[in-house]
Amino acid sequence: MRTDVLTLVCCPACGGRLCVESIADQSDGEIVVGQLGCTGCGQLYPIEQRLPLLYVNDQRWAPKAREAAGWVGLHKKQGIYEQVEDAVDLKVPYFPEEPWITVARHFDAALDLMALTGREVILDLGAGRGWAAKHFALRGCRAIAVEIAADNQVGIGRAYALMQHAGVTFDPVIGDSENLPFLPNTFDWVFGAAVLHHTSDLPAVLRNAYKVLKPGGRLIAINEPCISVDDDPQVVLRRDAADELAFGINENRPNYVDYWMALSIAGFTDIDLFPIDANKKREIDLENWALALSAIPPRRTATRHEWLVDLRHHWLRRWRNARKARPLPHPRTKREALIRAIMLNVTSGAIIVAGKSLS
Repeated sequence: MRTDVLTLVCCPACGGRLCVESIADQSDGEIVVGQLGCTGCGQLYPIEQRLPLLYVNDQRWAPKAREAAGWVGLHKKQGIYEQVEDAVDLKVPYFPEEPWITVARHFDAALDLMALTGREVILDLGAGRGWAAKHFALRGCRAIAVEIAADNQVGIGRAYALMQHAGVTFDPVIGDSENLPFLPNTFDWVFGAAVLHHTSDLPAVLRNAYKVLKPGGRLIAINEPCISVDDDPQVVLRRDAADELAFGINENRPNYVDYWMALSIAGFTDIDLFPIDANKKREIDLENWALALSAIPPRRTATRHEWLVDLRHHWLRRWRNARKARPLPHPRTKREALIRAIMLNVTSGAIIVAGKSLS
């Protein structure tokens, strides 16, 4: 652990400042083994193998520990646990096999939307081995990677191999996305790749993300499964995530309504959710897609206003099907209206972007 990470982190128990209590081993300017302490409540947090363990080891952490062990068990079952010298994870997401081809499409879309200058401070949420944090560091940004699994093959312990291979530095931290150990108003971006659907409490994760963003900061999540409002999440989970569930890995399948409501309740504004296949599509192509899905009514009316009113009634029926009482806001543009109609009706990998207000 680099000591300058102390300017960003806080005690997950009380939110107080952390300081170095003791150092048992250090190397190349990093604490390898040591202990942090909270200046407020006195809680102690170990540093092991250069990783600060910033969580309270109580009943809330128990399912996270089980999930971390589950990821190790799943990789061992699949025969992809041990990392070789020229391992795939050193190249992701730009590796020419699925699922990485799809992940790379999502990540490239995210980079376009983020328009990084190299001055940003970015939190990589549920970072896995830290591949996204590595790419942010390659673009000059300061990146922090938070993850529940410390394993040095398939967890954030593997981050040091990724950093060495790429010749960059970022800061890995063990912590809980539902109780983030970071100071408020710290990050320009909170980024997540296929992480939101793994949480057991989506609103809590998004409240935490909102809290640690600077005013005007943004959340971006990629490759998030988003099911149709007509789909039964449990049926989808049994079909798509049986192996993960068997290993104690938390899995959920939210729909558009679930994501939008959780983002809105957390305080986010300027919310956009769209399927990757809609990225940069022409408006006429989106309209044809929506019509093919019967996601919008045919144009029986003469004016755009009348068509949007008709579409609004169509959405409300879909919204009631999802058994949600909170209404959708009016779309800002026709493009947003079409994408929303599509998202209510398809099962797709989604990109989610939302902002924290300046005030």
